[in-house]
Amino acid sequence: GNIVKSMRALDEKQKKNCVGLLCWNNSAIYFSDLPSPALLEKLQGMNDAVERKLVPDAADKVDIPKISLSEKEFRWMLNEDAMATEKLAEGIRKFAADTVKLEDTIRAKLASA
Repeated sequence: GNIVKSMRALDEKQKKNCVGLLCWNNSAIYFSDLPSPALLEKLQGMNDAVERKLVPDAADKVDIPKISLSEKEFRWMLNEDAMATEKLAEGIRKFAADTVKLEDTIRAKLASA
């Protein structure tokens, strides 16, 4: 098996084999843990204030009634929500398709390395 590592371990010559967030060499596959250069440039040029929206302590204070559902009740409620059902199915299909593309890219790059 190939070893999955951080791209930070790569030197500049090795980084030339990068496609998006994925890099490879003869012994390992690397995933970037850094944002893309275009995103970094955009963020560096921004001076907007960032308001924190998710605060753990605030979540504890929200009064949301707990509901308990059987699997049958959950599936019924999910099927009653057409958008949730369609978006969930779409997301699963796209994730599966992207997984196949990623696997194909990895195989091709490792074969040509």
